[in-house]
Amino acid sequence: MTRQQGTPIAVVSGEIDLDTVHDVRAHLLRYLDPQPGTLLIDLSAVTFLAAAGISMLLDVHHAAADRAIRVAVVAGGRATARPLSITGVDQVISIHPSRPAAILHLLRPRSPHSDSTGHASATPPSR
Repeated sequence: MTRQQGTPIAVVSGEIDLDTVHDVRAHLLRYLDPQPGTLLIDLSAVTFLAAAGISMLLDVHHAAADRAIRVAVVAGGRATARPLSITGVDQVISIHPSRPAAILHLLRPRSPHSDSTGHASATPPSR
């Protein structure tokens, strides 16, 4: 396991499709135990991201959120950034073009009015 500034980094490479998605999911879920607090998923070396892979990323993100683990994804390449943007997943999961940007995001204190991606909420919660 690779770590940068205390954050575990899960590196995924190759194609994420119906043939590989179950192995990739199992690999990523292993990073959630014990609860690390933050997790960076690096998709820089992914060459193809199918709908099954996008769904799997959402599943992992929700499993992490259930454990209060903040997740950031590195998806700077065309094979990953574009599908995540087109599908709106970048509005749910914190997506970054590089590891340094993702690490910076994860190390920044969470705002009391931010959502699971770290973006500020449109309206603060009512009291």
